[in-house]
Amino acid sequence: MKKDVYDILMMPIKCDKNVKTISIENNYILSGQKYRSMEDEDMSDFAVGFYEIIYDSIIEPKGILNENGKFTNSDFAGDTMNSFNSIANIEPKAGSSKKYRTSMEEWPDYLIHYYRQYHCLANFWVIPMDIGRKSAKKSKYDSMDFFLNLINDNYSILESHKSYYGKLGSYNAFCEKHFIENYSSLDKDILRKYKSNDSSVAEELVDQAINRIKQRALAISESEYAEKLWNYFNELGV
Repeated sequence: MKKDVYDILMMPIKCDKNVKTISIENNYILSGQKYRSMEDEDMSDFAVGFYEIIYDSIIEPKGILNENGKFTNSDFAGDTMNSFNSIANIEPKAGSSKKYRTSMEEWPDYLIHYYRQYHCLANFWVIPMDIGRKSAKKSKYDSMDFFLNLINDNYSILESHKSYYGKLGSYNAFCEKHFIENYSSLDKDILRKYKSNDSSVAEELVDQAINRIKQRALAISESEYAEKLWNYFNELGV
């Protein structure tokens, strides 16, 4: 059961609003999206069901979306944890921004692998919309490292999100609920180079992100939610 859950948590997702069911197609999970916005894997129907299981104890009111496909509480909005574009932007072969992104054929293998992997449940969490979906985790880098360092130093920045802060009132509680207690921070020299757009650290940033995704998938698959997730996946036939 744990292995089944781990494998699905790691399986990449593709979102298509024209799809009404959830299925596995060519080693991808294909999911529709009721969320009333542009298609985004971290708000696909499959991801929403995942959030409603592992975050059931903190989401209030219950349920991520209302009947109109809008957030019941924007403090609990799906978002991608380890991002792609901010790392791709410092890889010369990939282009300096999403606007100038080159074709995938020009990317190095490590970046192609990451692009095909990072949209998976193990890399999705719920976080206030103003921090995640409407921002880049409080910095232009959309970086987990910069964000975690920020809230570790000053967790009070979450106080304005009363529902969220009321359930996760400390940095330790935040990390525990998101299954990231064992995340190790990147070396300060790597972060400094990241900030200066030094391409020499791009592959290391990707390695770190992939290792974290695997680490979180393992933690969730061994948690109290494993059986509920296994049942959820089986009910969908994935």
